[in-house]
Amino acid sequence: MPGVDGVYIAVAHPGVILAPLLGRLAMEEIIERQQSTLVPGFSVGVFHGS
Repeated sequence: MPGVDGVYIAVAHPGVILAPLLGRLAMEEIIERQQSTLVPGFSVGVFHGS
């Protein structure tokens, strides 16, 4: 989350169906510091012009 270090929010409407994918993407970004090409378009930063 921009402006707040160490905070990650992973939510989705079809959460049960996408939980394995969301978990994997979150793990890659948090632990491995690798951002998927799927993530930037859904980042909270798109609402802040980041």
